[in-house]
Amino acid sequence: MIEAKYCSATELNQLIQGCDDQIVEIKNVMGQRYIANASKGKRIRIYGTCGNNLGSFLDGSVVEVFGNAQDSCANTMNDGKIIIHGMCGDALGYGMRGGKVFVEKDCGSRCGVHMKATKEKQPLIIIGGVVQDFFGEYLSGGTLIVLNLNNELRCCGRYCGSGAHGGSIYLRLSEQSQAIYLKDRIQKVSNEKKQLIDDALIEYANDLQITLPETMEFYEVILNDKNPYEGLYVDN
Repeated sequence: MIEAKYCSATELNQLIQGCDDQIVEIKNVMGQRYIANASKGKRIRIYGTCGNNLGSFLDGSVVEVFGNAQDSCANTMNDGKIIIHGMCGDALGYGMRGGKVFVEKDCGSRCGVHMKATKEKQPLIIIGGVVQDFFGEYLSGGTLIVLNLNNELRCCGRYCGSGAHGGSIYLRLSEQSQAIYLKDRIQKVSNEKKQLIDDALIEYANDLQITLPETMEFYEVILNDKNPYEGLYVDN
């Protein structure tokens, strides 16, 4: 058990890294940055609000946050899992190349930017609420899923998937919201992909200890992989 109330970010991370226990609980976190940076082999439970770069370069540990996380969570994450019982700020999963991030509520802008994958590692981010602008920008691999559990008219902001040329983006959309901002850039998911989504959602619901709607209809964002920057900067 670590009391973080009077710890600087440096002091807190030194305590985590110097602890031999596999299970670590951290109380009263108040914006300290870089928590669990490059951590492996631990189960870390955090109570409070985490600062920037939570779980950056995470390499196998499981980090569970009972609160919110700020910007750049899971920055260049390699392996493991981050579970957030709350909201997350901007740039979640920037350059993420492995592991899983489950967010119960909303997420800010530029989630999943530059996320990538290999044959061995297929990163996954699931957002329970809505996301803001540039969701999946320059995506080249992995899977992004937005559940929009509060049934907002817009489940993501502007420029969804701009510059993306790989990976998958799945959105839960109502009939009203389908044509608002994506128009001809979405299609219903196939049965095979629906099964993959359902399998991921079972793990998501179990980890967050929530109950999901029995039926949810998902649409896949069609990526312009032949010319991902078409129309972004010039008329081409």
